[in-house]
Amino acid sequence: ERADVPTLADALAALEGSNDVREVLPAEPAIERAEWELDIELPGPTPGESSGARAWLEPAPDELSLDTLQWRGLTASDLERGRKSAWSLVVSTHLGGHPLRDFHRLVRLLALLAPEAAMIYDLDSLTPRSGHWLHSSVPGYGQPTVKVM
Repeated sequence: ERADVPTLADALAALEGSNDVREVLPAEPAIERAEWELDIELPGPTPGESSGARAWLEPAPDELSLDTLQWRGLTASDLERGRKSAWSLVVSTHLGGHPLRDFHRLVRLLALLAPEAAMIYDLDSLTPRSGHWLHSSVPGYGQPTVKVM
């Protein structure tokens, strides 16, 4: 069994009070291997509007495939930390009519839920990022720019 499972209570506490979250509800995991799953209601661009996100925790892959991906921007240390990770946190949302705003909000959610992230992997763009990139991208540290997305 994998040690140090981030709990559902930890995830709920991490999102409590965030301006990026309107409501968070535990959900029945749709992924068989998931330890837990959340439905997250996000405020929309105007009052009364909202959008949704999902987050779930699952065991990390047994190994990172270096043959199929370009691991640009990651140091050997980043890759080693990723290989040693026991858990993968997945956060998913639909990028709507304001994709850059929605992406920034997704990055902030991930930073709240994964304060010790070793690596980030954007499945849609096949782009890996370091944990440092994630935390330097949240408010107070600066926003990610179009150049680095």
